[in-house]
Amino acid sequence: MKNLSKLAVARPVTFLMVSLILIGFGIFGLTNLRLNLYPDISFPTVTVYTTYDGVAPEDIETLITRPIEESVGSVSGIQRVRSLSSQGASVVRLNFDWGTDLFFAETEVRKRLDMIRRSLPQDAEQPIVFSYDPNDEPVVVLTLTSDTRSPRELRTIATQLLEQRLERINGVASAATAGGFDRQINIQISNAQMRTYNLDIGEVANRLRQENVQVPAGELDEGETTYSLRTVGDYQNIDQIRNTIVGSTDGNPVYLKDVANVEDGIAQPIGNVRVQGRDGVIINIYRQSDSNVVMAAGGVMGAMDDLQEILPSGVSLNVLSNQADFIEMSIRNLVYTGFQAIILVMIMLLLFLRSGRSSLIVAVSIPISIITTFSIMHWADVSLNIISLSG
Repeated sequence: MKNLSKLAVARPVTFLMVSLILIGFGIFGLTNLRLNLYPDISFPTVTVYTTYDGVAPEDIETLITRPIEESVGSVSGIQRVRSLSSQGASVVRLNFDWGTDLFFAETEVRKRLDMIRRSLPQDAEQPIVFSYDPNDEPVVVLTLTSDTRSPRELRTIATQLLEQRLERINGVASAATAGGFDRQINIQISNAQMRTYNLDIGEVANRLRQENVQVPAGELDEGETTYSLRTVGDYQNIDQIRNTIVGSTDGNPVYLKDVANVEDGIAQPIGNVRVQGRDGVIINIYRQSDSNVVMAAGGVMGAMDDLQEILPSGVSLNVLSNQADFIEMSIRNLVYTGFQAIILVMIMLLLFLRSGRSSLIVAVSIPISIITTFSIMHWADVSLNIISLSG
């Protein structure tokens, strides 16, 4: 260290150039660092989520949760298995030992689920396997409210008008709407009418399923061009559903409207979203895995005025939360704290050493050291987050 100090005094121009080079690399690394709220940490947890609409929690546990637990419980590295059976849904959470390769663990879990897929109810959805990552949290959450529009209309506006436009923004991976009501054709069957026409619910369901299909009809060759043909057999309006023939009696057809009430209604809501005491919907915006949180959030904020212009009158789009605000505030605090530290160190050195040169050396070396660290972080692919900022 003593020889290095002598060399620095003997060759000031050389060390000045080295310092400038380090500052240049540091500034380049700083401009290219990814800004995230949390570091890239993978929690050793794998979740298996399965839905089975309309089924009670007791049946969910018997038909889905227990078979899944018995199947995946023997995967190596599992520390704890927890499950939750609720109305129409099963959640099985697997906690692995720290250091477990989650990619391998997810693959093993999927293999075990494939082995028991046939033993699960046919009407149940395919189990979804995923691991939790704090960076998968939405970077921006938007709210859509109106005093004149119903929750169903608000959800339709969000899914059909806003989601695709939001997903075109640079750095945004997807936009998902929560709340409101989904459109659903509700068929309320009369037991008395079913007994009158000697029909059962399974026969009616099969007939509706058979009538609402699109069937390939082969190909048509015309010169050098080949056209793919299909027969369009899906329902176009609610009257076609009402006039579906579901059976016959004495040679006369029995229509669905004769045994059931068909309405263009809404699906059973899973949750209720209220924004400032009013019904509304929220839009969760997720970033791409390799994108900058601040950049993705900034793109969304920059598009807010354009999005508001395309909305119907009386509909308001607002920001509920923005991760970039906290990150930018942390960076401002870091810069402010850095200046405070430099000033305090200079004052302390002046008081105890009574040397302006020593104070100036420290005032220059601290910023150079910090800026140089950014180049190392960029080389090591470390993002700028609340943990690295604290360091």
